Amino acid sequence: MNRTHFVARGPRNSSIRLIVLFAGGLTLAFASLGGCTSAENSGVRSVPQEEIVHGLSLGRTPILLDVRSREEFAGGHLPGAVLIPVDELPGRLEELRQLGAEREIVVYCESGRRALRAAEALVSEGFGRVGHLEGDMSGWRTSGLPVKR
Repeated sequence: MNRTHFVARGPRNSSIRLIVLFAGGLTLAFASLGGCTSAENSGVRSVPQEEIVHGLSLGRTPILLDVRSREEFAGGHLPGAVLIPVDELPGRLEELRQLGAEREIVVYCESGRRALRAAEALVSEGFGRVGHLEGDMSGWRTSGLPVKR
């Protein structure tokens, strides 16, 4: 069996090594961030679906804040959810305060991007107990959990 070894030589070799080292360094940097989402770093708690289901069964849930569009909300949402589309949130913060400043607010959207943006905005506006629903609406549906229309 013949084995062929590749050995890069010349000035191009150092450029290739630098690119490989840089790419490897980026890979390690991103891998080390795997356990720390931006939500965890900003004071937003990750809320398991089971916790919401349990709260619904007891009639004790946090404020469930749906930040999707009105059309998405009409297509199905978590039971008891309040709709405030993410773009309307800055002008409707007082509504949330009136719902109960001491209650936790658990934010969700379809896949997470809007919810994280909204949750971080709530924290920066002084809301002390903010969570983000794990899996968002798509995960809730996939788990076969109750959806209200």
